[in-house]
Amino acid sequence: MMLFEDVLLSIPDAIPVLVNTDGAEFLIPRDKMDVYKECCKRWEERTSLSLEFDAYKELIIRDVNNYIGIFKERECSSEEYSKIKSKSIFPCREESGKFYYSPTKCKGIAFEFTDLALHKNKSFLIKRKALYNYFVFGKLPEQTLKANKNIFDYCGGIKSSSEWKLVALCNDQGSITESPLQKVTRYYMSKKGCKIIKVNSVDGRKIQQHSGNVYQTVYNVHEEQDWVNYGINEKFYLDAIYEEISNIVKKVENTLF
Repeated sequence: MMLFEDVLLSIPDAIPVLVNTDGAEFLIPRDKMDVYKECCKRWEERTSLSLEFDAYKELIIRDVNNYIGIFKERECSSEEYSKIKSKSIFPCREESGKFYYSPTKCKGIAFEFTDLALHKNKSFLIKRKALYNYFVFGKLPEQTLKANKNIFDYCGGIKSSSEWKLVALCNDQGSITESPLQKVTRYYMSKKGCKIIKVNSVDGRKIQQHSGNVYQTVYNVHEEQDWVNYGINEKFYLDAIYEEISNIVKKVENTLF
């Protein structure tokens, strides 16, 4: 019998929250934790594998591959507390001379933003940071955008395949021009600029990277300048962030009710 089935049969009021090939998260009544651990022990004996356990204080879930986990609070030393607080990544607090923090885990392209491997997609990290700050610290997205002046966090990347080429479609004083772009292009959403288009080299089809009345600025070469001169389209980012927040909240409401 699989662990998933064993838990549900042994604890009928257990609620599976996340189930994947390499792990599972359940809501378990506190008075049934011994039963749950016995299920896990049986599974370990059958498979000769070992399980790892942890407890979350909160889970913010978009889907099984994208979520933020806030672990139960842990006590730490004053030295550890100072280091953790200085990084401003984990929730932490001091009470009656004792120090506590709650580690977090970000999973998936919707939420991961720290220590990303080279092969990971790093597009629009500002959205992930704003979502993290909103759900973990209760900060409004506007606060994150106001504080973040790292142009690379606002950048996205696009890569063309063999059958497609990238061009920048620009309006130069009423004259429409097309400029070829390199195969891998970095850009950000701007108040003015061009439209990045994919053009099929076989049949000439054209696809906008971003539809609607929005513009992009190609940013393959970094040039440090005053923040206002970048012309960031903050409304685009805020709309995208709030849409993601709304989708997550609606999913929670539909699940609970």
